[in-house]
Amino acid sequence: MSIYKDFSTVTRASLTHALAETSLSLDSAAIDSLMLAYDSLDLNPDASPGLMSLQSSTAIDAYIFSNGSPAMLKASVTKSLSLAQFQGIFRDIVSVEDVKVYKPDPRAYHHLAGRVGRGDLESIWLVSSNPFDIVGARAAGLKAAWVDRQGLGWIDGLGELVGGKGPTIVVRGVDEAVKEIQRQAGDL
Repeated sequence: MSIYKDFSTVTRASLTHALAETSLSLDSAAIDSLMLAYDSLDLNPDASPGLMSLQSSTAIDAYIFSNGSPAMLKASVTKSLSLAQFQGIFRDIVSVEDVKVYKPDPRAYHHLAGRVGRGDLESIWLVSSNPFDIVGARAAGLKAAWVDRQGLGWIDGLGELVGGKGPTIVVRGVDEAVKEIQRQAGDL
């Protein structure tokens, strides 16, 4: 579409649509409260052990890379009870807002590569539980660890539509992804 609206605007519009589609309604204060929840999202339980192991890593530089706005991401890192304890391990927060495209647009992943200072895209790992993000990262040339919390295996068909671009590895949790990336980097 070549149209970019900030994450908060898109999320609010999506929430309003979902409410209308399900014949539910919320007043503006309740909608505002739900939108503020993005400012303190908690980690999935498998993420904490993975982030703990990154604290002692010498070979891996961790970044937060998101479709969210920089303000939302910074708020989450400081306000989320489960995430705040790890804020010191992230070298930076990288938002697609800087390039005004959303993942899985390849420009988002190239922006990440520029921010982390790596021209060799194959040396960058993306860890995500979102299939669209895995396919986008792989199509752009990055390695990708798909977090399969349901244990169903890679069943997303989008990767087949773009030349078989599935995950580099499939794991059950962020902790497993970090261990495998550390193993491949010789950091264990």
